[in-house]
Amino acid sequence: MSLTYFSFILLISIHYANSERSCYYACNCDECDATLTTQQCLNDDDYCYSAKEESGNLSKGCVSSELGESFCKELNSTQCWLCVGDFCNSLGSRATSSIFLLATLYIFLRYML
Repeated sequence: MSLTYFSFILLISIHYANSERSCYYACNCDECDATLTTQQCLNDDDYCYSAKEESGNLSKGCVSSELGESFCKELNSTQCWLCVGDFCNSLGSRATSSIFLLATLYIFLRYML
């Protein structure tokens, strides 16, 4: 039973560590400036981005969809959000962390109850 508890704690730790990655997709642009929506970007498929720099400053703007996550990583920011209106992009680290969360729930339900 202690092995099960250890596995459960390990998966929870991996999930939270993974969700703190520097670049992730958001389901809306709440993190971006309210005045800057994807409709104001040049192309419909552009991302609205909001990045928190290491200095604490917040930079916002539009970035082309071709650059995507690579743009976020090149900013070297502590946090970066990529948004397309209310559309939730299933790619990126959020999808990965969801897999860990589902695995954690499975182990909990299977072995703890």
